[in-house]
Amino acid sequence: MSLGYLWSTRHLAAICLLLVFLLAGCRQSNEERALELLREGNSYLQQGQHPEAIRLYTESLKHFPKYADAYNNRGIAYYRTGQLQQALDDYNAALQIRSDYTDARFNRANVFLYTEEWERALDDLRQIAVPYQDSASVYFAKGLAYSHLQEEDSALLAFNRALSLDPRHVEAYVNRGILKMNQQDFTGARLDLETAIKLNRNEGNAYNALAMLLVEQKNYDEALKQVNLAVRLQPKNPYYLNNRGFILTQLEKYREAASDIDASLAIDSTNAWVYRNKGILHLYREQYAAAEELLLKAAGMDPFMEEVYYYLGELYYRQNQFEKACTAWRRAAEKEEPAAVAALKELCSQDPE
Repeated sequence: MSLGYLWSTRHLAAICLLLVFLLAGCRQSNEERALELLREGNSYLQQGQHPEAIRLYTESLKHFPKYADAYNNRGIAYYRTGQLQQALDDYNAALQIRSDYTDARFNRANVFLYTEEWERALDDLRQIAVPYQDSASVYFAKGLAYSHLQEEDSALLAFNRALSLDPRHVEAYVNRGILKMNQQDFTGARLDLETAIKLNRNEGNAYNALAMLLVEQKNYDEALKQVNLAVRLQPKNPYYLNNRGFILTQLEKYREAASDIDASLAIDSTNAWVYRNKGILHLYREQYAAAEELLLKAAGMDPFMEEVYYYLGELYYRQNQFEKACTAWRRAAEKEEPAAVAALKELCSQDPE
């Protein structure tokens, strides 16, 4: 299912802001001025005035070039304004000065999560496991990384630990619910997602994930109601629009589906799932050449994508290309996709091995 990335800058661990820390070895006047500028920068950072905070941290570093806290806090300001490379450079600089600077390492892990460098994020998170052993945010971040690496057991343990430390962690419920859905634990998934909604009725990701759970159960009418709630909260969210487009396709509302899918593609052309869903829409409209091109593109973009080979099999079967259809379904069946397994048993002479 196309769920998009359910975490964002506001969902990640609370950015660690160390207000005061000075290293020795610089003239007192420079230390005092650097500290003064750092404090001024922190005030602007807390008010969300990031450009001014960046300017003040930069001035602080001119007075004290080895000031790890100024690098860390400037990195936070860069991160919050989407300047990820600059943030990463500053966190690296802070860690070069102080290799045991756990706050900077945690912040760097958040950058790696945002840039989908899951292994590097986990490496940083493991190194701060002891000082952050009671942090729900760290375990939540670990769960995200493990989930994207398809290490579901480790992800589940991490989300469980996050929720034991913070029973009101909405994003942990959402992501654990998605994980349970992937493991076919639909009852547990629904409980987690409904808990997330009770805790925060403005959490669009929970409605979106619940819609995808209902899709798994072929309850498309109810799924449409849930995804509509998500879109109402975030009308320009490309993942919600893409998922609604898929649901509308299943309900044979092709014109509305095309509108949503095209809108999603215009916002984010890097999402493999939107190509899959556009391919399915063309398939149902019997536009087979366009459907094949889009489905193959989606498969090439995301090797873990669900049901793309099932739909390719359906595409080939509709065109009487039975050998190609069965080959596609066998590939889908290797991932234990129920629809592909059923198609093989019913329509192909050779069952999946």
